[in-house]
Amino acid sequence: MQPDRLPDEDDPRLQELRREVLRTLADEYLPLVLRERLRDAKDCIIPLWACANAGYWDGGLAAALLERLVDGGGELLQQATGQGHGLLWWSLSLAPAELLAVPVAVEALRVSEQRLLAPALVEVTPQGCSNILLAAARLQCGSEALYWRLTARLADLAADAECQSLANSLYALCKLAEERGHQPREEDLQRLEGEVVRRLAAAREAETAGQVLPARTAFKPQGLSNMLWGCAKLARADSALVRPLAEAVGRKAGLCSAQHLSNSLYAMAVLGCSGPSYTEAQRSLAGAAVRLLKRAPSEFNEQHLSNMLWALATLQPSDGSHSQALVDAALAEWHRRGVAGCTPQDLSNTAWALAKLPRSEGPHPHPEPYQRWFNTAVQAVLQSSFTGSARTATPQEWSNLLYALGLARHRPPHALLVRMAANQQLRTRANGQECANSLWSLAILYGRLELLDGASRAAVEALVERLAGRLGQLLRGGAEGEQHVEQNLCNSLWALAVMGPDAVARHRTLVGALLGEVAQRWEAGRKGEFTVKGLTQLWQVQLELAEGADGLAGASRTVSGPLVGAALQKALNDFVVKELQHDNVVTTDAEREVLQALEALRQSGQRQHLQRTAGNSRSPVTVVAVWHKEWLPQLGRRVDAAVELEGGRLLSVQFDGPNRFLANGEHRRTRNGPTQLRDRQLEREFKRGNVLSVPYWEWIQLKGDRAAQQAYLVRLMQA
Repeated sequence: MQPDRLPDEDDPRLQELRREVLRTLADEYLPLVLRERLRDAKDCIIPLWACANAGYWDGGLAAALLERLVDGGGELLQQATGQGHGLLWWSLSLAPAELLAVPVAVEALRVSEQRLLAPALVEVTPQGCSNILLAAARLQCGSEALYWRLTARLADLAADAECQSLANSLYALCKLAEERGHQPREEDLQRLEGEVVRRLAAAREAETAGQVLPARTAFKPQGLSNMLWGCAKLARADSALVRPLAEAVGRKAGLCSAQHLSNSLYAMAVLGCSGPSYTEAQRSLAGAAVRLLKRAPSEFNEQHLSNMLWALATLQPSDGSHSQALVDAALAEWHRRGVAGCTPQDLSNTAWALAKLPRSEGPHPHPEPYQRWFNTAVQAVLQSSFTGSARTATPQEWSNLLYALGLARHRPPHALLVRMAANQQLRTRANGQECANSLWSLAILYGRLELLDGASRAAVEALVERLAGRLGQLLRGGAEGEQHVEQNLCNSLWALAVMGPDAVARHRTLVGALLGEVAQRWEAGRKGEFTVKGLTQLWQVQLELAEGADGLAGASRTVSGPLVGAALQKALNDFVVKELQHDNVVTTDAEREVLQALEALRQSGQRQHLQRTAGNSRSPVTVVAVWHKEWLPQLGRRVDAAVELEGGRLLSVQFDGPNRFLANGEHRRTRNGPTQLRDRQLEREFKRGNVLSVPYWEWIQLKGDRAAQQAYLVRLMQA
């Protein structure tokens, strides 16, 4: 501190100076408190307030003041004004736990509440109401009746309240709702919100006119953020306050702290603030966060970063430029600091958000910076961040992490699956969606189990065993009446089908129960629950089951009778004809090049020969016909190219882009589960050895050389 210059409020030397002054005063005042008879409650409350302001709780003064307030059944405290009660609550909300545990502190709050609820109403000011509500939220005390009385009083005086009091009260009500289960009365909330809306409109008009409002009549950025957070926690998505509040926060974004930027974005996501009317606020908040991350990254903790990305992934802004900038900035910061400080919730939420915020819709939606983050996160889990932290990860957090890895096509070490399978809560607390999402991810990342190495297969099978066991329990009614949504049923069935016949056979009871549930819903007229994606999955499941059983009809016969399964099977057949066959046909540039090269081979009418080397006796190839994007009704899918060679041999030629493979490290050339399923089904139609793949990296190496492309395809068809 310098002479003739006011110190900053957060200067630690100023705080220490205040405590030293209070220590000197307390040494003089404490003997008076113990010896003299105090005649006014303010003689106790004002010194207590001073102690709270200075953070001074030593020497026994605070306890002595409280004891005087409650002497004689609280005679002195009963005479306190509304302002006095407000200051008492506010002061105790800042007191250390040791003081709050003293009986006189508990008694002081009890007597004060009793007086505030008395029929003869204490004249509490708007600021007093705000102070008591905020203190009650901090102290986790007080009754519903007290909260209602103070909220109604504040609503009556809302027009006279300072902006800070309104903001603090709405924030306090949200904390009381979240942590105490308090339900504010709707009419009181509407009156408070209405006053805030009026003031926001006035502030907007003044801003447009270039006027500056007095400080007491303008909301601070912290207050705006806290109110938006409060709306989210109070489930006020339909309130008229939400939009003007979000807009106001957006305009003040450059003045917000890291916590308030994070809280505001998070609140907007919870409230569903999406669409064009919220784009500007989202852009402003995300832009301010990016600038602050670059200027002062240490202001953001792991939860701030996680919540911001979760919010953007939930909102899915139509203009993704600002969200991508924030994703890139957050990834850069995580690469700098690592993820060791993340809680299981932060880690799983971030993983989910990154998976839901792809860089592009192109062939590499989760490029190397994403994959590095996922790898770091997985290593953190393996180093006990999930299992050795203050609390063990929940089934939802495990499921979110695995689901994110599936979306990003990032196969983790099998040790991660071993860790997850060892989680005891998975067997007793996982819900249907968590089980289904985890099975879906395992199918994406590992595909057919018979193709895995021994350790990986054992780890996958152990985790599938846990998930299938829990899902079966839920289907039998052991989930407190949990209703399984269509997506969970279809995802689970499809996942087991992708994993191959061994997985289906091992979990035939679960497969039958899932199919029975699907069939029962169909029979009950709930066909509208099933999406195009879900029906497509069921069709693919039917194709796999048809190889070893009677398909859907046979699998569900024991549950609902043969007619139900047959009706569903017929519906799927109709769906394939009416929906899948007439779906939009999309051809990528690379697929188009492959088709053009095959067509050139057909049109050349010449035999293509390979130069034979020692031991190479491949037969020449003549392409007789090429069908582009040929529809295969028995499979319900199109093939990139169906090719007929001289002699009648039929081939399927598929261009496999990056999205057909896993995306990380050594697994980048490993086909993912859906691609393996496609190839199995095509092999049944074209026979083994006649399903050919053109991997994207081999095609890229040809660099557009048409002669080289044609020669490559000839070698592929001869192989």
